[in-house]
Amino acid sequence: MAIFKFTAIDENGKTQKEQINAESLKEAKRQIKNRNWHILTIEKGRQKSSRQIFKKQLSIVEVAIFFRQLGSLIEASIPVDEALSTIKQNADNKKLKNIVGEIFDEISQGQSLAHGLKSSSHHFLDYHLETISAGEAGSNLSLVLDKLATDIEKQHQFSSKIKNALIYPVTVVIISLVIVGALLVFVVPEIVAVFSDTGQQLPPLTLIVISASDFLGAHFQTVGIVLLSLVLLFKILIKKAKVKYFIDTFLARLPIFGKLIFNVNAVRFSRTLSLLYASGTPIEQALKHSSMVINFMPMKTAIIKATQRVNEGSNLYTSLNKYNALPQVFLYMLASGESTSRLSEMLDKACENQEYEIEYQVGKMVGIFEPLMIIITGGMVLTIVLAILLPIFEINALPL
Repeated sequence: MAIFKFTAIDENGKTQKEQINAESLKEAKRQIKNRNWHILTIEKGRQKSSRQIFKKQLSIVEVAIFFRQLGSLIEASIPVDEALSTIKQNADNKKLKNIVGEIFDEISQGQSLAHGLKSSSHHFLDYHLETISAGEAGSNLSLVLDKLATDIEKQHQFSSKIKNALIYPVTVVIISLVIVGALLVFVVPEIVAVFSDTGQQLPPLTLIVISASDFLGAHFQTVGIVLLSLVLLFKILIKKAKVKYFIDTFLARLPIFGKLIFNVNAVRFSRTLSLLYASGTPIEQALKHSSMVINFMPMKTAIIKATQRVNEGSNLYTSLNKYNALPQVFLYMLASGESTSRLSEMLDKACENQEYEIEYQVGKMVGIFEPLMIIITGGMVLTIVLAILLPIFEINALPL
């Protein structure tokens, strides 16, 4: 038994929005028509069981492979339902097999592929669904699926390069903190016990390090809980639009780092816009769905405002330029593409050029950060060593 949500006009001419339990879509329609209601829209509702809540999503690579396989089968003149059935039968991934099965059920009931994917929408992004819907409407579904898979792979490769470049500096930071913490918690107390027996007056640096060591030793669990609580609090607050906007605005003002965030989101937006527009999606809807992939709130807000101007009849370049929604290089390429009817092609070129620049910027940041962290770590360790050695030097300096 499944739940179907529907909108219909009742016998009195009023619009009703309700849901109904039925074995199939056909049965749900029959029940509604028995009320003498005219159906406007009807779709299968998703029931979230406790098992579904914790169900893992498909990885971005798995999504790309699925779209590419489906596109290849459709290009070979295989109907969509048969293509899905073939993928399901040959899938080794149980998770993918279940998802394809859900989509196949929707297609079997006469729904479109985009609607079928929507039944498993937690695995697919809105722009995936919009692109496929445009491909179905334009009768070029296989080409659109192949382009979508390529776009997903490019975005994944780009994100992976950025993440891989940051692995080393993050590892250095973690190891540095562990080393300093271990020295303060385990080494310093042992040395302090020796100095306590001598009864000598300790240097200020040694007293500061001992205080830090005593604090960590006595409140180690408290410090851990506080840090964990702050991380959880940040994750909760960052979901609030106003808080995220404030944080993103602050990050945007940081040298180098702010520009990097801006450019990364510009590439993500432009690639999505290019794909949607090339698939035949109207520019207004392409802008709307492309803005959803942006994580940087100032840019997202600017593009939403620009979209409103486009809806009012303004051209794309003028609207985006008014709110400084994209870097200038993107705006120049976009203006050229808009005037020559090669918008998607020019946006793709802008993305490729910008990706090289971003990789260079990240490499430059990492190159600066690595020696800086080594110096900071060395400085902290040297401070602790000096705090231990200074009292020893003073003991040796005492007259016999």
